[in-house]
Amino acid sequence: MSLRIKEILTVTCLAAFIFFINTRENYTDVAIERIVSGLGDTAGLENMTAFDGAQVRRNFGININDYPEFAYYGHESVMNSETVFIVKLADAKQASGIINAIKTSRDKSMELFKSYAPDQYALLAGSFLEQKGNYVIYVVSDKASEIESRISDILTGKE
Repeated sequence: MSLRIKEILTVTCLAAFIFFINTRENYTDVAIERIVSGLGDTAGLENMTAFDGAQVRRNFGININDYPEFAYYGHESVMNSETVFIVKLADAKQASGIINAIKTSRDKSMELFKSYAPDQYALLAGSFLEQKGNYVIYVVSDKASEIESRISDILTGKE
């Protein structure tokens, strides 16, 4: 291979790498309290109850003491599945356990709501569950994509 071809390949690979680094989402370390306050009226948290670690364990089977911070909002009524659950991880590798626990809980709820509460089933089916850096975000709402977008903006510093 000629020297000129090697130079072109090297420059092309370097340009592709720089492009990849610049287009990738870089999530900053943000306190959960800041994320919650940044949601404003978007999530409707003022109409929800802030739950504690015991409720997290009850609903998802997760020991929340293994994680630095969390926020869990929902409704006391079992007939309202709206939820905003954000967990800050000590290490991104912790995400799979939380995601699996949430999926299991969501699937059970969907099975229960399938035949007698189609509106709640639809909310659960359209829910958002994703890892973003050192955060796991679970949103069940008719505004799930709007809430997710707002959280992404906060985590990437675009807000």
